[in-house]
Amino acid sequence: MLYVSITGPPASVEMDIKENRAEHPRMRYIRKIFDVGLPITGMFLVFLAALGVDDLQMRILLILVGLMLIHVGVWKLANPLYPNERRYHDLRVEADRFINLVRDLNQTTIQAKALDDSDSWERQRQVLQQMHRCVDQMANLAGREDHEPEVDLTRPFRAGANF
Repeated sequence: MLYVSITGPPASVEMDIKENRAEHPRMRYIRKIFDVGLPITGMFLVFLAALGVDDLQMRILLILVGLMLIHVGVWKLANPLYPNERRYHDLRVEADRFINLVRDLNQTTIQAKALDDSDSWERQRQVLQQMHRCVDQMANLAGREDHEPEVDLTRPFRAGANF
């Protein structure tokens, strides 16, 4: 059985990574415009209403709209309206699961130290096993977009194997 190890990514892999990072520059540019433009537009409306509008109802309306635009821009409330750029959703879900397991590990270890009984330490070992399975699953999901089939990367490559 022959195992193949890669010491570093080939140049073609590095190029693919750089291309994936720059895949949606127009969308990021639009997001930046909205993130900066909404609060500035809101401030402009507030100043315009305060300094240039004589009608009291129109002044109040423009100030309220301006304040709403400022809040939408500052708190990034428009982000759910933008299309999602993530392509590796399954990996993100598994990473979130791993973070939750880290919290569980901390809690079970604290509890095991406090109680110092075999059941508590067994629960801590179970959480560790779940973390190991989660890391293995992340290895399977890494680099796989949502529409791609799952590949088992934990199995070693064998030269001469039938594909």
